[in-house]
Amino acid sequence: MVEVEATDALGPTHPYVKAVAAGVWQFGLGTPGGAPVAACTVTPATGPAGTVFAFDASGSTPGGDPLRFLWDFGDTGPLIEGTQMTHAYSVAGTYTVRLYAQDRFGKGASTTKAVVVT
Repeated sequence: MVEVEATDALGPTHPYVKAVAAGVWQFGLGTPGGAPVAACTVTPATGPAGTVFAFDASGSTPGGDPLRFLWDFGDTGPLIEGTQMTHAYSVAGTYTVRLYAQDRFGKGASTTKAVVVT
């Protein structure tokens, strides 16, 4: 039996790392197509606390297979799966939103957007 432990810059307590560890998301299985490219938009990019921001990952490019999307909104909320999401922030600040895109073979990509809450 061979055991492998991998670490990265996100660290073992990051919600995405926990999702991978729980088997919700898997990487490295290989795919005949290319890797996906994650892309997202946020509307509006700035707003007061309580604003409902709309996030859209439909501009992402699959590497030949359908994609799944996982959102980290940069606050203490849970990770959410879906192509189009809405999210509101109750506290002013600049939040880094990360979109994870993955195909069924485990190839993935991510991108970030800044959301400014005044």
